[in-house]
Amino acid sequence: MTLNFLAFSADFWIILGLVLIIVDIFLASFFLLPIGISALFISGALYFFIEEVQSSGLMTSWRDILLWFAALSVISIFFMQLLVRIRKKDRKDINQY
Repeated sequence: MTLNFLAFSADFWIILGLVLIIVDIFLASFFLLPIGISALFISGALYFFIEEVQSSGLMTSWRDILLWFAALSVISIFFMQLLVRIRKKDRKDINQY
């Protein structure tokens, strides 16, 4: 199996995303969750829109797919932190006097 074959396999990205989400559930760190979600987004793009994505030149090699995965991971981590801050702001801390 080559890296190019795995990168263009939607099944690989689904398995990777689910494993990352399950590991994050057991660790309760909420760091692997957005990375797993971005892996599921990549698998959805490869499964449903592979012809459109390759014809437009967005994902023509395994490097492009990994760059998109990294960018989606950073963006999803940013949004997860933003959601946690918004949710934390609405709650009153019992230790604040």
